[in-house]
This record gives sequence, C-alpha cells and structure tokens, in this order.
Amino acid sequence: MSSPGDDALKELRALDIDGDEYNVWRDFRSSFSEDKRELMASVASSSNIDASDNGSSCNLGDVSFDTNLTPNEKRDIRAWDRRLSREKIFSKYYYPEPWEAREMLTIQRFLSITPDQRVSAKSKETLGAISSIFFPSDHAPKSVLLKRGPILINGVDERELLVFTHGLLTSRLEFDSLINILFTINSENPELLDSKQLREKFDAVDADGSGTIEKKELQQMFLSLGVPVSDEAMENIIQRFDIDGDHEISYDEFEKVMHELEPTLEDKSLLGRLSLFGKQVQKTINGDGKLDKAYLFKDIDYIESIGISSSARTKHIANSAIKDLAFAVFPKNGEVLVFLCSKPEQRMAWIDALSTCLINSKRFGSNETVTDSPGWQHKVVRASIFSLVVCNDIDGLRRQLRHPSTDDGIDDQDEDGKTALHYAASLDNIRCATLLLNAKANVNVLDNDGKTPMDIAMQLQNNEMMELIRGFGGEANASDCLFKSAIQEREELQKKESNRKGSLLAGKAKKATGALSDAMHALRERGDRIEKLSHQTADLKSDAADYAANARALKEKQKKKAGRNFPW
Repeated sequence: MSSPGDDALKELRALDIDGDEYNVWRDFRSSFSEDKRELMASVASSSNIDASDNGSSCNLGDVSFDTNLTPNEKRDIRAWDRRLSREKIFSKYYYPEPWEAREMLTIQRFLSITPDQRVSAKSKETLGAISSIFFPSDHAPKSVLLKRGPILINGVDERELLVFTHGLLTSRLEFDSLINILFTINSENPELLDSKQLREKFDAVDADGSGTIEKKELQQMFLSLGVPVSDEAMENIIQRFDIDGDHEISYDEFEKVMHELEPTLEDKSLLGRLSLFGKQVQKTINGDGKLDKAYLFKDIDYIESIGISSSARTKHIANSAIKDLAFAVFPKNGEVLVFLCSKPEQRMAWIDALSTCLINSKRFGSNETVTDSPGWQHKVVRASIFSLVVCNDIDGLRRQLRHPSTDDGIDDQDEDGKTALHYAASLDNIRCATLLLNAKANVNVLDNDGKTPMDIAMQLQNNEMMELIRGFGGEANASDCLFKSAIQEREELQKKESNRKGSLLAGKAKKATGALSDAMHALRERGDRIEKLSHQTADLKSDAADYAANARALKEKQKKKAGRNFPW
C-alpha cells in the first residue's frame, strides 16, 4: 500500500508543467497589460531615486493589477509546494531519487554545462554554485529542483528562475527563443514554418505595409504578445536580421535568418524531452548564454519581500505601485537581484520557497553564526512584521501598522510562538515596542515556552522595557516560567555535573591507563632481566657441572698414579 508521500511523488513525476493545456508561461505573459509593462519599466529605470526621500512615492500613475490566480497557476504552486514540504531533502545525507537525478541532468544539458567545461561564468559565485549544484563531490550534499518559473528582472527582461536545495540560478531567454515566440506563436508546427507561413508572419509584424520591419514595429508586436523585451535585446534582434546594416529588416533578410533557426533532427529529439522549461518559450538548443546568474544559499545574505520590508537600494520600488509584486535577493558580494512577479500570490510563493531553502541552509551551515541571535530567521527572510522588529526598521514598522497587509497581523505568532512584541522585548527595541503597544498589540501572549513579553524583559533585566510593558497592562507568567526555568536550570546543572564527572572519570581512566602501561613496560623489562639472569644461571650451572666432572676425573687419575708408586 502506497503512502500519501509516494502518491504525491508519482503525481510530480507525471506532471507536464508546460504542456499545451497547462502552461505557466502563457499565464505569466497574459498578466501583463501594456500599462503594467510601462509601469514596471519606469520603476526599474527610476532606481536613482534619492533613498533619503522621506516616504514619497513614485508618481507612476494608477494601474490596476489582477490578483486572482488562474487554475494553472494554483496547480503549479501546489506542485512545487509538495516538493518543498519534504524535509528529508535538506539533509546532507539525502541522495536524489532516479527521477530527480534525470531531471537535474536534463537541466544541465539544457544549460550546456559539462563536467569538463562547466560554464563561462561571469563571477566566481556563479561558477562555485554551478559546481556545487550539478557536480558535487561524493560526500558533498546533493541538490534537487524544488521550484522553477517565469520572472522579470529589472522590470523588463524575462528570466527563468530555478530554485534548488542548495542554491538558485536564472536562465535568460535568448535571441532564438524570442524569435520563436514572435514568429511561431499559434502555429500547428512551430518548429518549422513553410514559405507561406513565413510571409504571413512577416506581414503581420510589418504594420505599415512598407515591406520592411522597423524596430518600433517589432517592439509593438512583442508588447501585444505580453512579452516585455529590453532595448538591448531588441537591438540584438535587429542586428541579427539586418544583413545590409540599414536598421530595417527586409523579407529576404527575415527569410534567411528564419531558415537558420530550423532545428535539426537531433535538436527536435532533445526538445521533446525539455517540457520542464516550456515548449513555446525555449525552442532551440543553442546553449551559449542561457545561464545568467547562480548563487549558493550560503553566499546569500538575506532576501526582502519589498512590499513589507525594503532597504535603501529597493526603496524606490517599495514606494511604487508594484511593491507587492517584487522581492529582492541580496548576495554577500554586494549585488542586488530584484525580481518582479505577475501577481502578489506568485511573489508570496517565491518568498516561501526561498525562505525554506535559505533558512535550512543557514541552520545547517557549518560556519554560520547568524543563528545565535533572537529572531535570526526573520532577519534572513525579511518578509513579515517580525522582520521589521528584528531589523529595528522603525519607518517600515510604522508603515506596516498604518497599512497592515492581509497576511501579516500584529499579534501573529511564528513557529516559536513569539509575537513581534516578544522580539521587541528580546532585543530591547524600545521604539518598536512603543509602536506595537500603541497599535493595540496583545501584551500578554504566551510563546511556546510559556513566556509573555514581560517575562522576557524581566529575564533580561531590561528595566525600561518592563516599565513600558507594565504601563500597557503587561504581566509576567512568573510562577509557570520560574518553575519551568528551575527545571531547565536543574537539567542543565545535572548535564554539566554529568559532563564534569565524565571528564574526571575520563582523566582518571587516562591516568590509570598510563600507569598500567608504565607498569607493563616495567614488567617487560624485569622479565627480560630475569630471563637474562636465568640464562646466566644455567650457564654457571653448566660450567660448575663441567668443573665437577673434571675434578672427579683428575682425582681418579691421581689415585691411579699413587697405586703405581706404592705397590704394597
């Protein structure tokens, strides 16, 4: 009889994420209206907004956003959630199942990464991440794919974001892929268009009927398909087609390049196995430049859900209309990766996936010390009211309390049962505590250890915090806490005493072992001496016997001689 976990894995193995009836890329692009794309591009280009501006928002117009997930998007999120819920995959001893290993090999081939020539990495972080994710040593932790999907970077460029057990990477859409999106959309056989179909596609883009395609016509066609394309990518497309250098694309130029994109039989065979990445989006197997960036989670400092927590480098997005679609990843090398999702629910799904992996990486990392401080997980994943308190973000907390999000309440408790006020007391953040109390935070919530914020303040002897909490009706759960603390203290003392006795016994045993060794050595030496004396005694006895025999012989000889001299 199979377990629910086995059934879930069977469903995952059978799931064609990007089949024609279930395509998250199609849903992703359909979420972007022209106004929304313009807004995203505008926000991305406004990153030079003065970070010291006191909360002023970017004047980017009033744009509505669709917040409802499609059935396909809901199914997609559920499928990846099942993978992320398997705690055993984060163990350093976890070994991927065969289907997971095949999936990793497919991704590796798609990115054209080999053990000998892994990748033309732009940074040591990318090279190190690719090596660890795809080519771990025998005893190193193994990675499996936990989530993937479409994302926008810099508000314009499409990327495929892939999250693995121990790191993440982004894969870019290339020239060939963009062209296939533009000219093979809705074709019965998108891998190969005949001359008539090519002409129809060309005429569809040539909006003014001039016989040539100009940059603005090409850009407008991409926009109408819901595909945001940066100016740099647009220039690359024009240059690839523009053989004579007149900055326009004639039909002859268009036909020549399109024939160059026809896949070989080998390519078609491999394409049939790449459903993981989308049959409409990535049609070609030319792997040069697919990989964009890659980071191990141990090389990432923290992540921000920008609609809740923002820093100087993301404030311009936090002050814009797209803040609830954005999140940022902050690697330790000082780079900032800002990603935009199609809907707020998608942003939440990405945050959940990244936080699961990042927190597990920090928790089990051999050299991490960040986990020593209270609420460390909320500092690593800045996506809640807990994060605002732990980071002592007064402006962010004030903004959150003034305009609370639907999924983040003032009295919410985390996995340790602590509220934001518990953390304010633990870290002696007086200003945060004042804001929370003035906003009617429940002052007597018990955490998993049965402690109220007052108990924590008393334990740390934070007199100012105690007076503040007491002024809002805060009480200590003292009797229960003292009892539990006494038991805990006694257990710790017993453990220390046991360890001390163990150390003493170990010392005595070591000393006794040393003495026994010395005694045995002395006995061996004494035995050697006794054996030597025994040999010497035996030699002396032998010599004495010889001497006695010689003496008897000599006596006998003398006696016989005396008989001859006196015959009477």
